[in-house]
Order: sequence, then C-alpha cells, then structure tokens
Amino acid sequence: MSAFEEESSSDEEITLLRKAVDVELPKNFDPTKVPENGTEYLHLVMYEAKRCKQWVTADIDANKIKEPTLKVDLIDNCEKAPQQMIPSIHWQKEKLKAFTDLRQFLEKHASENPTKYYNREVIEKIVDADIPTFEQINTCIQSTKLDILQYILNKLDEVEPGETIKYEHGVWLYAVLATIGKPLSPHTCHCFRELARKCSKIRSKLSANANEDSYTPLNLFICIVSRYFSQLDLAD
Repeated sequence: MSAFEEESSSDEEITLLRKAVDVELPKNFDPTKVPENGTEYLHLVMYEAKRCKQWVTADIDANKIKEPTLKVDLIDNCEKAPQQMIPSIHWQKEKLKAFTDLRQFLEKHASENPTKYYNREVIEKIVDADIPTFEQINTCIQSTKLDILQYILNKLDEVEPGETIKYEHGVWLYAVLATIGKPLSPHTCHCFRELARKCSKIRSKLSANANEDSYTPLNLFICIVSRYFSQLDLAD
C-alpha cells in the first residue's frame, strides 16, 4: 500500500463519526498482556484492527468445487481517461482534504433527528431545478439521500457523448457524498461504485481537447468514491 493510500485510510475517517468510547492506544501498549479490564480489552481490539488488511482475496479453482455454486464475475473497473484528463496525486490529495474538512464541519452541525422525506416527484423537481440548500440536505433522512443519488445515477445514463454532468446534479452529488452516514451499507457502496464507473464512462467519451471544466467534476467524484470511501480498485 502506498503512503497516499495510508493517509486516506480508516484512522482519519473515523474522526468523522462521534466516538461511542473515547479510547486511544497507549504508547507503552503490550499486545501480549491479557486484558484485565474493559479499557485494556478495547486497546487490544484497536491493536488487532490496525493490523488487519483492508480486504483480502482468494483464488478459487472452480473445477475443484463439487457442490453446486453460483459464480459471479467482477465488473470491470473504471474506464481509463486520456492522459491529459487524469488527475495528479497532488490534486487528489487536495480535494480529499477539502472534502474531509467539509465532512467534519457538517458532522458538527448535523441535525440530530433528520425527518425530511422526498418522494420521486419532489426529487425530480428540486434536483433538476437548483442546487441544494444546507437545510435541505441536512434534514433529509438517509433513504432520501440514496433516492437522490439513484435519481442522478439514472440521469447520468442520458448524458450524450462529448457532454458532461449537469452543474446542479454535481452539487447535489457532492452534498450527498459529504453527508451520507458511515459505515456504508452494501447498497450504498454499490451505488457509489456505480457513480465512479458512470463518471469514468462519461469522461472517456469526451473529446481529447475537452475543456477542463467538463472533466474536473468527474475526476472529483471518482477520487472521492475510490480514495475516501476505500474503493481503491476504481482509483485513477
């Protein structure tokens, strides 16, 4: 794992959530010692968690499996963009820092009991019309944010080759990404991955001399999904 990937890993992201138990690993921690109280047990859990890999994979020989099973092929990663459109690591670090700072700010001012629900008709009306206000996104329940995300994902399929995401849709997407709760549910993770893939597809269909404003938002969403939400196989 690169230094960049380590910087965007769980240690920094955990601070975005309110701590249920404020415990830090002591400098003189001894992992061989048997825990004698709840605090020491939490220290051991933290120590073991830091040693775990983000994910593991296994190579399975399907020919050796005798029992009936279902084989699922992985979807291809993001489509590669022309070299001049691929963002630098420095650019991605800057955008992740700004995104993390925004998440921390919004988390401090988040509504403790969001109750607002929008049906599909309302979502179509407000998302296509204008950018979101802080009150709109702050008071939305989680399911409404996912419905907004899904609506925009569907609209991305309508983007013609050579065109890019609408400004209003981009702002709504950024607001959803900045306020969605963690840890991600499997469905939310799937939607985020679809977002990155669709952005890469739109980007790949831009002309080689496309204006920077056309692909910068696409780069941003790919960066956030892959680097911040740890879908690194989709990263540029």
